[in-house]
Parts: sequence; C-alpha cells; structure tokens
Amino acid sequence: MIDYLSYLTHYSITEYQSSAVILISVYLKDDVLEILRSIKFEKAYFYLDNDDAGKKCYQQLSEGLSYPHINQSTTYQEYKGFNEFHVASKLKITT
Repeated sequence: MIDYLSYLTHYSITEYQSSAVILISVYLKDDVLEILRSIKFEKAYFYLDNDDAGKKCYQQLSEGLSYPHINQSTTYQEYKGFNEFHVASKLKITT
C-alpha cells in the first residue's frame, strides 16, 4: 500500500481514472491472480519489489494473464521498491 501511495505522490496523481489491484504481500498472490484472471483488463502494470520474492511473484502472476503486462520494477531497479525510489528522489531534489 505504501508503494501505491508513493506512486500517486511521486507522479502528483490526485484523480485516478483506472482500476488498481494492490498486492500487500506476495503471500496473497494467489488471490490477486484470481482477480487478474477474472477481470479482463486492457493492460497490467506491476510495481513489485526488486528482490527474489518480487521477481518470482511477477513471474507467477504474469504467466497466467492473457492480456499485455509490464514489469515496471525496472524503472527503479537500483532500489528495493517504489517507495524507496520515491524517497530517494525527493531527497535528491531537496539537497
């Protein structure tokens, strides 16, 4: 949830026009996969952590999808997750 809020803050999004499925823990991936399979999204973007668990989770979630999906963790590959990337970018701006 923190990464999602960081995403909205980072990109100054105040009105969100799309659906969002938030995976709070990789242990809930089966529940999320069920949602992702039951709803025909146009496209899915994944913002998972850059650790082994996040990479494995992306692989498992994306294998079962019939629509385009993009692993966005490459945009913050130097950081563990989006929140860490967001905080670091704010520190660079203020220092």
